[in-house]
Amino acid sequence: MTSLPYRTSGMDFSDGPKPNQSQTSFLDKDPILGGGGPVYLQRNKTERRRLQGLMRSDSRSSATHVTPTDVKLLKMRERWAHWMVNDGGRQLFIGFWIFLHILVFIFGFMNYYLKDNLTIARATFGLGYPIARTAALVLHVDVAFILLPVCRNFISILRRTSLNDFIPFDANITFHKATAWSIVFFTAVHIIAHMFNFARLAIAVGTSPSQRFVIFLETNFITGPGATGWVMTVALAIMVWYAMEKRRRANFEKFWYSHHLFIIFFICWQLHGMFCMIKPDPGSPQCSFNTIGVFWRYWLVGGVIWISERILREVRSRHRTYISKVIQHPSKVVEVQIKKEKTKTRAGQYIFINCPEVSYFQWHPFTLTSAPEEDYISVHIRVVGDFT
Repeated sequence: MTSLPYRTSGMDFSDGPKPNQSQTSFLDKDPILGGGGPVYLQRNKTERRRLQGLMRSDSRSSATHVTPTDVKLLKMRERWAHWMVNDGGRQLFIGFWIFLHILVFIFGFMNYYLKDNLTIARATFGLGYPIARTAALVLHVDVAFILLPVCRNFISILRRTSLNDFIPFDANITFHKATAWSIVFFTAVHIIAHMFNFARLAIAVGTSPSQRFVIFLETNFITGPGATGWVMTVALAIMVWYAMEKRRRANFEKFWYSHHLFIIFFICWQLHGMFCMIKPDPGSPQCSFNTIGVFWRYWLVGGVIWISERILREVRSRHRTYISKVIQHPSKVVEVQIKKEKTKTRAGQYIFINCPEVSYFQWHPFTLTSAPEEDYISVHIRVVGDFT
């Protein structure tokens, strides 16, 4: 009987003789990690080492168990690169964002609690005053970020820079939601603190329970800061209510239209701080509409970029566009081939499609299925749901 050649694993197709076991190490016996084996397995080993940092889990040979690489034995630079390839950039960015909020809150509170020209305000309102002002300061920081994640062209440009190694631009909507929830939280802190402030003001000014109650209501709903504040609160509550995942998927139009209440929200925010209701101590520089209404300074960068994007979208949407072909595929899938002038695409991009017969204001994203070299752009749409 002819003996079969020795094989180190099910992937070894060489016809060489069986090596001496005493002279062969564990790694040398593995066709992928070892130094021996056919040429194509050597190429596999090289590719595996090159892509090792991009893999979340190690593949296993069907015949030989390979011990996973112990990260603790890697050099610090290799460990850092391995961590950054996976979730390091996202964790660093979120950690920096949380640290920034904590830093702003701490220093803002110390400023309003110790500032020399606010002694009367602190004596009248107590601890609620610095808490309310500090929450407002953090909200101004959030408004500087809230619009940037929804600027798609701006994000696409930044994604091609080295910043993409540290900032998860692909998670831009997640960051937008996180900033929105931060606005909700600090808005609640701001409102609760001011409720205590208004109650203390009513107690200090009013002489009877009924008069104090009237002063409390007037301060909430008749004064400029109170009226604009409640309009902002209602607008924010409506936006958050319809932006919830379940409601947004069930009725996209309500989400889309209600989200444009941010225009009213921002306008009232600018007006909210311009009434100078709580003034500094006499003898110190007094507030004015220009020094106290500082919302526009924080909003300016993100707002200008967002407005520029809206103008660019309107210009692009008016370029000549027509459907060149529609193909019905099995499983209720429709391929739409579109030709649009002055348009260049890249692999992996997506486009927003509007169907005026359904809704003039609704734009829905679809991934491009055509190659950049083709003279048309195409999308494959499954016939399901309200829009498609």
